[in-house]
Amino acid sequence: MKALLIDLDGTLVRETEELDEIVMTKILKKYHIKKSIEFNGYNLDQYFNLLIKDKKLAKKIKKEFLESYHKLLIKTKLQINPEIVNVLIKNKGQRLGLVTSNSKKITNLILNKIGMINLFEVVITGEDVKNHKPHPEPYLKALQLMNLSSSDCLVFEDSAIGVKAALDAGIKCKLIGD
Repeated sequence: MKALLIDLDGTLVRETEELDEIVMTKILKKYHIKKSIEFNGYNLDQYFNLLIKDKKLAKKIKKEFLESYHKLLIKTKLQINPEIVNVLIKNKGQRLGLVTSNSKKITNLILNKIGMINLFEVVITGEDVKNHKPHPEPYLKALQLMNLSSSDCLVFEDSAIGVKAALDAGIKCKLIGD
């Protein structure tokens, strides 16, 4: 194994998914939108496209979500998931990549808050790819930038969508659970 590729929300840091849920529930309730699927694993555009047919409304809600989420994130204490801490200790010296559907702004804020901004050789965000998880493009891009083959890596994910993306990229994946 030459490198570990780690998902951000729910995998590296667990609290961010709790924040997602708090903000998403509040905003969907405000607009009387029924939450028919879980947000975990999707990026905002994918999720809102599944829930909201009105594109203007989806754009407005996305903007409101991001503003509320950012404010809450700034105030929230974040910790590295203990399972991932153990993985990092056992694999000290391994090359590391981060693959997330989050924006660069939110990703950098989270990595700064947990003191890991300079730990990852490659950080792939939702802004770096055309196709998001469950498509394999985010993981394939990480492999390309790190000049690695799929057999050189192991992915850590917490969602079925992320696991599918990793496996479709030909990379072994370990599901991190609650």
